[in-house]
Amino acid sequence: MAAEQAAAPEKVTLDDLYRYLAEERKTREETTKEWNENIAKERKAREEAAREWDKKMAEERKAREEAAKEWDKKMGDLGNRLGDVVEYTFVPDAVMRKFAELGYEIETAARDYTITGADRHSIAEVDILLQDGDTVILVEIKTKLTKAHIDEHVQRMQKVRDTKRFEGKALIGAAAGAVVSGETKAYALQQGMYVLEQTGEAIQIVPRDRSFVPRKW
Repeated sequence: MAAEQAAAPEKVTLDDLYRYLAEERKTREETTKEWNENIAKERKAREEAAREWDKKMAEERKAREEAAKEWDKKMGDLGNRLGDVVEYTFVPDAVMRKFAELGYEIETAARDYTITGADRHSIAEVDILLQDGDTVILVEIKTKLTKAHIDEHVQRMQKVRDTKRFEGKALIGAAAGAVVSGETKAYALQQGMYVLEQTGEAIQIVPRDRSFVPRKW
C-alpha cells in the first residue's frame, strides 16, 4: 500500500544554533556600529553648525561693537563741534553786552576761570566770570541747559560763596544754553538766576527788563 509519508522536519544541530546566534550578534553589532556612526556624524554636524553659529554671532557682535564705537565717535565729534559753536556764541564780549543792557557796568571779564580756596586748591570752574564793582557774575554755559545744570550751578555758587575769594562782593548766577526749554528757564528764574539763550546767531538775556531782582549769594 502506497502511503504518503510527511516530510521529516529538518534537523537543527547545535552547530546550526551557534552559527545562527553568531550571525544575529554580528548583525546587531553592525547595526549598532552603523547607528553609532550616524549618531557621531550627526553630533559632529551639530557641533560644526554650533561653531559656525558662534563664529557668525561673534562676527556680528564685533561688527555691532565697531558700529557703536563709530557712532559714539561721530556723536562725540558732533558734540564737540556743537560745544565749540556754543562757546563761540557765548563769548565774554557778547555776554557783557547783554548784562550792560540791564545796567551792569562790567569792568573785567574772564573765561574758563578757576576759583581756588585758601589752600590754592580748585574749588570751582566757571565758564565766564564778569565783575561790576562789588558784584561778580558767574556764568555757566551748556549746549542743552537742564534743571540739573541749574542745581549744579546753585551748588557751585554756594561753594564759591563759602570761600574768601570774593569776600565782601555780591555773587550773582547766570546760566546759558543753545537749547533752553521753557521749564528750565522758569526753574532758573525761580533760583534767582539770569538765563542767556541762543536765538539764531545772537543771544538774549532773560528777563530783559530791570524789574527782576537776582539772588545774591
